[in-house]
Amino acid sequence: TILIAVNKPRGIVCSEAHQGNDTNIIEFLQYPKRITYMGRLDKDSEGLLILTNDGALANAVMHPSRHIKKRYRVTVRGEVTDDKLTTLASGVKIDTGVTLPCTVAVLAEEENRTVLEFTIAEGKNRQIRKMCEAVKLQIVRLKRNAVGNIKLGMLKPGEWADLTAEELKGLKALVSSDKSTKRTGKK
Repeated sequence: TILIAVNKPRGIVCSEAHQGNDTNIIEFLQYPKRITYMGRLDKDSEGLLILTNDGALANAVMHPSRHIKKRYRVTVRGEVTDDKLTTLASGVKIDTGVTLPCTVAVLAEEENRTVLEFTIAEGKNRQIRKMCEAVKLQIVRLKRNAVGNIKLGMLKPGEWADLTAEELKGLKALVSSDKSTKRTGKK
């Protein structure tokens, strides 16, 4: 089984049906074997992407019923109030429905921007972007730092590394466990 962690740079797409001059992450890496992604990041997002040749494991990790947690560092413009943080954390109505409750923490506040950390247990298309838009926050940068037990670590943009045996064991435990968070919030 091939399992690699990639630090996807901004400007690279995660779609086999990309158009125009966009470069797909698989093309970008020039990986010598056939692999696919577990989850996606949009063109303007960066960070951790897991690639594999194990379709069953990829489907298990991506399946919505698993609620595998993903952690993002999100830099926004706009006033970040307690009400906005509460709204984001409790669930936001977006075009595909109401998002599950999540964790949102303020990591840094500067004059024209705020750095937030989101931990979500679902992965709707452009979810964090839509959540922030719903509370009138403009995303300047969005970076995924972790998927379940897999962390981005020190990989530089465009670099990749094989997952360790321990990371693979942890990932498989997540998909075979009934302990993942359900919509009710119970464990």
